[in-house]
Amino acid sequence: MLERLRFESELELLISPSVAQAQRAVQRPTPFPVVSATNRTIFVPETEPFTRLPSQVRTAAIDELKRLYDFVGRTKSQKIRVSLLEPAKFPQAFAFSDAVVVLIASAAALQANVTDALRRQGQNASFALGQRNVTFANPFANPPKRPIKPETIGLGIGDKRIQGGRAFPFMAAYVALDEVMSELVAEADSRIHAAKVRKRRAGPEINAKYWGSHQALFDTAILSVLDNPRDPTKWLWGVRLFGQMIGRAMAHEVRHVYVGAGHAAQGLGADGPPLAISSSGSFSIADRRAIANAIAALERRQRRVPVVPTNPSGQAFPF
Repeated sequence: MLERLRFESELELLISPSVAQAQRAVQRPTPFPVVSATNRTIFVPETEPFTRLPSQVRTAAIDELKRLYDFVGRTKSQKIRVSLLEPAKFPQAFAFSDAVVVLIASAAALQANVTDALRRQGQNASFALGQRNVTFANPFANPPKRPIKPETIGLGIGDKRIQGGRAFPFMAAYVALDEVMSELVAEADSRIHAAKVRKRRAGPEINAKYWGSHQALFDTAILSVLDNPRDPTKWLWGVRLFGQMIGRAMAHEVRHVYVGAGHAAQGLGADGPPLAISSSGSFSIADRRAIANAIAALERRQRRVPVVPTNPSGQAFPF
């Protein structure tokens, strides 16, 4: 009887080798992906409050972010790409040359978002490793809180490491919409003497000559911002500038993902750069060199090391 069962088992394998292969494939876990070290993509999640902004603002923000990192790479294949994606379309594993930057509503939530993003990435990495029965000492099970100044417009960090022969691309970068709005409103307020304009418009001396002038149109546009400081959909002035300021704030925080803590002596990489003025509209020459060198160093460190997914399928979106 035993000999007959053994014979039938061997015969089944001979007749249906695909079944045996499928069984072995189930038992053998899929290896971690080898993500291109030179992927060089900045991902922006297409989520609120970004999706609620006027289309002109969103376009200007993404265009500015692209412009500010155009200095990286000499050829088209070496350039940094900026990708606006729904969370469901994000890759499962990131390269060390990648960055993710998120627009959130309030500066009060910056620290919590960064801490939670690192924790979720650590948990997702642990899940991915657990599927392959690999023990992982999760460094972000309880990530330390990083103190921020109340006036900080954003917060960014990169902690990309090789551990146990695997790459872990931990990172987080957030920009506070309310802080960028406040800076744009302050810039609008500096363009006119709002109290005098309001008084003049309410007084009997107002005349048709003023209402037909360019100044009247400009005053109206500025007042649309000052009267609606938290509603960009009603702004008649500074709409494109507002988008550029969001893009500049994003670029500043992405810089921290690449080069780490600390600031440049001048330019957009400086500590608390005024986003509305042209002098802060780009990285300094020295800072560009530092960012490009940092990206190249991250790529050399990653090489062809398998990357552990920090956004594996079926798990919580980490950003």
